[in-house]
Amino acid sequence: MPERGEARGWYLYGVIDTQPRPDAFSDLDHVRCIQFKDMAALVSNVSLDEFDESQLPARLNDPKWLERKLWAHQQVLDRVLGIATVVPMKFATVFKSELRLLAALDAHYEGILELFKKLKGKHEYALKVFLKRALLEAEVEQTHPRAQVLKKQCAGQPQGTAYLLRKQLDKLLGEETEKRLNQRLQTIYERLGDVADERRLNLVTAEQVTKPQAEMVLNAALLAAVGRRDEVLTTVSALENEFSSGGFTFQVVGPFPPYNFSQLVVQSNE
Repeated sequence: MPERGEARGWYLYGVIDTQPRPDAFSDLDHVRCIQFKDMAALVSNVSLDEFDESQLPARLNDPKWLERKLWAHQQVLDRVLGIATVVPMKFATVFKSELRLLAALDAHYEGILELFKKLKGKHEYALKVFLKRALLEAEVEQTHPRAQVLKKQCAGQPQGTAYLLRKQLDKLLGEETEKRLNQRLQTIYERLGDVADERRLNLVTAEQVTKPQAEMVLNAALLAAVGRRDEVLTTVSALENEFSSGGFTFQVVGPFPPYNFSQLVVQSNE
């Protein structure tokens, strides 16, 4: 909580379509629910200095601060998951006064209602697909007809000729591996559409920040009905069984509040 005399504002975590039960935040005494028409804003009283726009870039580069604040943000939204339809707000959405907060909710009222309709009874899942490219390339080398021909031609050839043939083989393996990767990613994405109401592709992070010796090749968000959780997990498991021999591994986590599917941006300076 801000110190006495410090400028305070309202941090908006999200908006829900009902008033939460009284004990929903019994252990999070900093969280308040501000009723607005037929919805409720989940907020807490924070230091405006801590979230000042001029200071925020530096704070976002502080891993400990960022981890602590992101966890607090997620904790509040997770608490209402399953008991209300929630429209999550962007991290660090802060208003200088309750009056400005209410004015922003009023300005976006119709948009929030539309999102309630879209998101009701649905949760988000995060799916990441990783690839050990050497395994997929080995599969291509063993199964592609042209690769088999080039390998046979290399045997017993003079060093110079064998080198040129190997260069052709390497080029073929690179191109066909990339082609097979794209084909399988397309298949994966299409099959996910059988169990998800919506899908969204997110940025793929660099290899060194994913898994050792594996690169992330797909980073997707899925919006699925609450009752289809088992279908989502079964579909992902079936895809992994189908493609694991080619070096693919899958990681699915959730459910989460629908961060990627509530594209409402409420400006904190409105």
